[in-house]
Amino acid sequence: MKKQLLFVATLLTAAIASHAQIINADFSTWTTNSLDPSVMDPNTGLGTTGWWEFNLLNSSSFGSSPASVFQDASVVYPGSTYSARIESVVLTTASYGIIKSYGIRDTMGLLFTGTVTGTGSGYKPGEPFTQRIGELDFEYQYVPNGKDTAYALLILTHYSGGKSNQLGVGLTKIPPAASWTLGKIPVVYDSATGNPDTVLVEFSATSPFTGGGPLPIAGSKLWVDNVSSIVAGIDNITAYSTNVSVYPNPASTEVNFRVYGQNAYTVDVFDITGQKVNSYRIDNNVLSVNTQVYSTGLYLYRVYDKTGNLLNIGKFSVAGK
Repeated sequence: MKKQLLFVATLLTAAIASHAQIINADFSTWTTNSLDPSVMDPNTGLGTTGWWEFNLLNSSSFGSSPASVFQDASVVYPGSTYSARIESVVLTTASYGIIKSYGIRDTMGLLFTGTVTGTGSGYKPGEPFTQRIGELDFEYQYVPNGKDTAYALLILTHYSGGKSNQLGVGLTKIPPAASWTLGKIPVVYDSATGNPDTVLVEFSATSPFTGGGPLPIAGSKLWVDNVSSIVAGIDNITAYSTNVSVYPNPASTEVNFRVYGQNAYTVDVFDITGQKVNSYRIDNNVLSVNTQVYSTGLYLYRVYDKTGNLLNIGKFSVAGK
């Protein structure tokens, strides 16, 4: 069954914009990790909701991996007290064995909204959030190791019908920057109506690519501060001039792309953690992708023309085999 992405939220002017609150958006609150006093967490303690990372993997109980997120008082956005410094690190075999079921790679540097308890399942991504936003803005500095690339991901969901349903998504690449630079994550919606109840925001200091892309690299550093969101009213949502049909959706053995309105050149596919699965050339605005090698789950796509202009962004899912 054909399913077409209908709407994308656009940047609003200051006259019609307002701000929704991300918990601890300026990283002013940090607490000592009770499982490992040598590291700090950008939240109010284990089991609480806010910004989280995997610093608890630094403890001997969780594999003694290097810490990956730090409270930084020397590199801060004007007016802030602290920023969050994210560093890509190589996990120990023991640590990776604990968290690999969450889809996290053995080389990573992640900061995300959610809750970590340090016991049982331990990791719950996302925090309460009830406003429909047009984009997420943040200030950053980024010093990659070599040709590494950082990414920022946003997923808005709402719970109904006994499950969590995705309402909006956004994914953006973060280029190198030696001074504070404004980053933006535009949000793409499946529907012109409905509000979320949860937001997952994730910053990755290293390339999350898989497949034919570059592998993650240790030693990259990403500073993040002053995270804020722009609220867009329903009337301010507009359609892309280039339409893309994606079918069948959900896919089983293959998914097809058909582009209308402009000549497309490439399609990039990412999983929901921001990891790039593959990049495909599209001929005559038609592309078929073999999904038999894809894991069950949700995927994001971006369509570009030959000059690199973004034509459309959307999502599709792969059903169980």
